[in-house]
Amino acid sequence: MVQAGRSAAACPECGPCPVRAASCVPPCYSRVTAPSGSLGRVRSIELVLTPASDAAVRAAWDELVSDGLPSLGRHVSESNAPHVTLVAGPDLPVPSRIDAPLPARLRLGGVLLFPAGPERSVLVRAVVVDPALAAFHAAVHRAVPGGVDTSLPGAWSPHVSFARRVRDADLARALAALRRAPLPDELEVGGLRAWDGETKTVTPLA
Repeated sequence: MVQAGRSAAACPECGPCPVRAASCVPPCYSRVTAPSGSLGRVRSIELVLTPASDAAVRAAWDELVSDGLPSLGRHVSESNAPHVTLVAGPDLPVPSRIDAPLPARLRLGGVLLFPAGPERSVLVRAVVVDPALAAFHAAVHRAVPGGVDTSLPGAWSPHVSFARRVRDADLARALAALRRAPLPDELEVGGLRAWDGETKTVTPLA
């Protein structure tokens, strides 16, 4: 069982990113059509990682930065952290409890690309939906109704993000950068948090 903690100021996804300043939304939410005027209200529930696993993902971010490529490592907000989004939507409540144990580990799959406009992609690693993750994801949706379609059980594509808006012409360089900082087969889960895009706050849940 997971219970909520208290809020801390900052945007976990973009920080001061000028590209997203007017509509700060996570990649998984930006891939769907949101209700008019709702982008500022986007909220999400996210798994975060242990310090060692967090550092492994940040090393990959840093390799992209070192090659002059888009990277989530460019966002300097203290709350910008590697995570896996479980549910996203414009009006999600912050749950007081989740009736399922946190999964201990996340098994990684292959590299994926999500569309991000003409000749641009979001660069991510897939996360395998094993029984423990599937059970926790379902419990989150029972506690937090109202998620967008792409975050619902059966349609969800869990992932760890590396970069937004990578140009098609730069994809080979981006993949080469990721190979210089290979991730382990599994990432360890360190906790759960809620993000509110309207107030730019994160709430630790576990």
